[in-house]
Amino acid sequence: MADFINLTTSEVGTTVAGAAGSVASLKFIPGRWYEKLGMVLGGIVAARYLTYPLIDVFGLQHSETDEGALAFLVGLFSMAVVNKLFEALSAVNSASIVEMVMGWIKKRTGA
Repeated sequence: MADFINLTTSEVGTTVAGAAGSVASLKFIPGRWYEKLGMVLGGIVAARYLTYPLIDVFGLQHSETDEGALAFLVGLFSMAVVNKLFEALSAVNSASIVEMVMGWIKKRTGA
């Protein structure tokens, strides 16, 4: 937690850009206010922790412009990923999953 609080100027910029990307995508994502709040927080955290590794993966320069642009995109698109996760979780029939897991356990234990 202290790592998230003690940010350098560059990290503050990427965090703000990720937050802006997350907020910008709210217009296009349905959901209740608490789901949207969770998505924004997820987008901020994703931008904070994924921007620098993705800069290395894509071979971009560690400039404020590249970091900010990528952080915005990570925040923007992570919202879509989180939204799809919410949709998938709400569509799952938990009773059938429990039944499937219990069947697997019985088969493995021979019960």
